[in-house]
Amino acid sequence: MNKIPWNEGNPYIIAEIGLNHNGSISDAKKLCYLAKEAGFNAVKFQLRSKNLFLDIYGSRDIGSEIVDDYIRKTFIDFDGYKIIWDYCKSIKITCFFSVWDLEALEFAEVLNPILYKVASADMNNPILIEKIIETKKPIIFSTGMANEIEIDNLINYLSGKNIIYALLHCHSAYPAPIHHLNLNYINNLKNKNIIDVGYSSHDLGDLACISAVAIGSKIIEKHITLSRKSYGNDHAVSLEPREFKDFVRKLRDTVIMLGGKNYQRVIGPGEKANRISLSKTLIVKKDLAKGDKVSYSNIDFYPSGEGLSPAQFKDFANKKLIKNIKSGNILSKDFFIKEENFKVFNKLESHLFGIPVRYRDINLLGNRIKTNYLEIHMSMNDINNNQFTELKNIVKTKKIGFHAPDIYEGNLVFDPTSKNKENAFNSNKGFQKLCDHIKVFYEEMNLSYKVNCVTSFSSYSENHHDDSRKNEYKLINDFINKFEKQYSFLNILPQTLPALAWYLGGQRFVNTFAHPKEIFNFCKQFNRPICLDISHLFMACNFYNEDFHKWSFKILPYAKHLHLAGANGIDDEGLSLEESPIMVEFLKFILQNSNKKRSFIVETWQGHLNSGDGFVNDLDYLEQLS
Repeated sequence: MNKIPWNEGNPYIIAEIGLNHNGSISDAKKLCYLAKEAGFNAVKFQLRSKNLFLDIYGSRDIGSEIVDDYIRKTFIDFDGYKIIWDYCKSIKITCFFSVWDLEALEFAEVLNPILYKVASADMNNPILIEKIIETKKPIIFSTGMANEIEIDNLINYLSGKNIIYALLHCHSAYPAPIHHLNLNYINNLKNKNIIDVGYSSHDLGDLACISAVAIGSKIIEKHITLSRKSYGNDHAVSLEPREFKDFVRKLRDTVIMLGGKNYQRVIGPGEKANRISLSKTLIVKKDLAKGDKVSYSNIDFYPSGEGLSPAQFKDFANKKLIKNIKSGNILSKDFFIKEENFKVFNKLESHLFGIPVRYRDINLLGNRIKTNYLEIHMSMNDINNNQFTELKNIVKTKKIGFHAPDIYEGNLVFDPTSKNKENAFNSNKGFQKLCDHIKVFYEEMNLSYKVNCVTSFSSYSENHHDDSRKNEYKLINDFINKFEKQYSFLNILPQTLPALAWYLGGQRFVNTFAHPKEIFNFCKQFNRPICLDISHLFMACNFYNEDFHKWSFKILPYAKHLHLAGANGIDDEGLSLEESPIMVEFLKFILQNSNKKRSFIVETWQGHLNSGDGFVNDLDYLEQLS
């Protein structure tokens, strides 16, 4: 039995050209090309034999005479459709037909389409249907103008045949009034245990098709035309070229919005970040000393999500503190429970390995988790803090790197090559302040090595990917050269990025350093080292349908520094490494090939919570793989 062609689309979107070519082979080819460019899965034509439809005359129903006139004025013969068929093959778009007579079917079989359509007008035509069934091709039936009994009769008839078929709900009026569409009938069709159902649109616009997808239509058929002003009923209910891409995008976005078959509420990747920044954390309202008890009278809550939540307070109410806490500070478990001894990772010592830290927790995490590298993740507020006295002891025992802020003053997403001159200027200004800050740190700490500064050059856009920004790699390299020349102690490392990134509580579209081929070409062209973030690379490979294994090893020689974390899908980053078994081979290679010129950190999402438990778990996992 043939495979199911409409499984190739989600949904499978058919551009019904029908007779909207106006009898012009050139116009037909143009519509096929535009449909292909817009992302339609297939184009469909109405195929009639010349002998039957052009050579029959005589008095008939007025409506039939009008249709006859339309067919004659728009007729293309079999030779013409062979030209159209060959053109569709050349541009790689599926072409098929609704055949309107037996001679047309015979011709179509010479072309050998992968499926057929039975028009609503032939749903009660067992002679034609039986002949189409004999081809053993999958068949799509439209149900316009049919009643419930006729639809059930068709289903019963087809149930005894060894065929693949689908039924399309359809209202055959041009245009079909919205109060007659009855889209809920699609659910009735699904309940009849048909393989697949869909919707054939004769209504205006795209709303009915979007709604049909939302209630489970796997196939959508929509008329297209070069101009709605052309002669014939179908043109009036058709999409024009400027609407094609948007129509396809909306249908595919609708499927994405519906999600999978997991009907449980799941916290999304973007919500994870907002859950931390918006969820409430307990703080103390006054200075408390070791031995004091914490009660409802001396606590409040504040958006942070890092310490104890209000729901956890009952477990610590009226318990004595084991250390002092100042007013306004976050209340966490370590004020009640003595921290465990520091964690050592002996098998990793041959590597330059570490964890991400902030200035506020560098001593806590750096002393508990024994690594030889720390990457200080900067915020725009950190840039203004030049008090480093308390950090001198820890800096003596560990190599230090930096991660540039993604967001600068005024909620500016870093974008130094932006076409918006103000954004570009302020991004340059903010990065200059960061470099000045690192310079002060470098000099006060008496560092003697070049410091890594991981930087996100996303060249982002708000609503969709902007391919024009892929031309900015040279500008980005020039930017890096300029700052590395001014600050010779810095290694500015562009990091690999996901195609979809989370900035300012929402998703943005990343236009540079996401596609693995572009990353590799950048490194090769400019001989530029980078930070290889395997979580980002994994998601980008999923988005672009690329091979993570291939590209992780191909880009690795250019990686001076790595971020190690698991990932899922196209935008769920920072998972524990154990949750991403596909990364094991790459991780083992890194661990078995020690290279002190190349550093790495584990970058588990919220790994710093509970005194760095998430980081410890991933470092333990790397120890096990070593």
